[in-house]
Amino acid sequence: MSKIKFIPILCAVMLIWGAWGCGGEKQTGSPQPTAKAAEPTAALKTEQPVSFSPAELGQAIGAIYLEGLSQVTEMLKDRPEPAEVKPKLQGLKESTIQKLVELGRKREAMKEADRTAVEAASRLALNTVPADLFKAYQDAQSYYLPKDNDLFNLIADFNIITQYAFFDLLKKQAPKEAERLGI
Repeated sequence: MSKIKFIPILCAVMLIWGAWGCGGEKQTGSPQPTAKAAEPTAALKTEQPVSFSPAELGQAIGAIYLEGLSQVTEMLKDRPEPAEVKPKLQGLKESTIQKLVELGRKREAMKEADRTAVEAASRLALNTVPADLFKAYQDAQSYYLPKDNDLFNLIADFNIITQYAFFDLLKKQAPKEAERLGI
């Protein structure tokens, strides 16, 4: 896989991390001092959601998917015992789900044409996953099949985790999960 295909994903990951790291507010202009005497306390401020274009939102969904696969592969590279790695993967899965649901809510607030554009952009981003990363992910998953079927399935969940950003799909494929998340 060429570095050129990886650059948009890397940019999207950096955009997401930057947005979350800034409390969800878009930063513009020069940095502002962190405290002023006349400013209300942080608890009284209303956070503004980060706005994404449909293409940016689709890329962000793809970036979260890529980051999830990368983290799973890294956690499993030394083939730890199932009991050791399962809780870590469950935590990673839940944190990834929460990120995707947040983006899914942004998608749901869009017009139908924009929601469709998000899907197209996310599919494009998913198609740029490096082949060597996906192979390492599949190899790790296959390794655990004879050892622990639940762990095998947990690893497999990361391959379809983007459904959490597409509520109509989640409701069809995992209605109990959609209900659990208030979707």
